[in-house]
Amino acid sequence: MLLQVSGLLLAGLVAGGLNAVAGGGSLVTYPTLIAVGVPPLHANATNGIAVAPAYAAASFGSRNDLLKRRALSVVPTALVASVCGTLLLLNTSHAVFEALVPFLVLAATLLMAVGPWVNRKVTALNGGRD
Repeated sequence: MLLQVSGLLLAGLVAGGLNAVAGGGSLVTYPTLIAVGVPPLHANATNGIAVAPAYAAASFGSRNDLLKRRALSVVPTALVASVCGTLLLLNTSHAVFEALVPFLVLAATLLMAVGPWVNRKVTALNGGRD
């Protein structure tokens, strides 16, 4: 039990550091929750709730950038995608979710890896404008 709690504490600290620098801390906390025996669907919900305060703080800290027209234009898409994802998750069996999780984590990892490259390409295509 002490080893599990220590692992979760360490994962939380590492994930917090990752989220503060570049994001992606869930790629540490989610597998750690699975490793200590939390079922995947519950680990996903726990992870989402755990990072919510950090996202709220980051949003507040970035409020000037978020209030720009370009940033506000993605809000409707984000809301629709969030509702669709929530409905999909609520209506998916544990077995299907467990089968998909490795691929979802892999996809998230790949997106984190290629994100800076994609950002440079988009910025270059946009004439250097952010």
